Amino acid sequence: MLKHLPVGYAYHRIIVDADGKPLDSIILEVNPVFEEITGLTKKEVVGKKATELHYTFNDPAFNWICEYGRFAKSRCI
Repeated sequence: MLKHLPVGYAYHRIIVDADGKPLDSIILEVNPVFEEITGLTKKEVVGKKATELHYTFNDPAFNWICEYGRFAKSRCI
């Protein structure tokens, strides 16, 4: 189902430090629309850290990793 979404999708595993603070994520799966939007192929991104792929993840103005990680952790049971 996710492969056929009309929007870009990437499934990540969050990497946290000893205190549970999100540090990065590893991309586990993407759909074809993700590939179209980013210009990156599944082969190029799966298994890579988000910070290796996109410089804005390291932008001091907004901590994407922390915010995505906080969002994901708040949705966990």
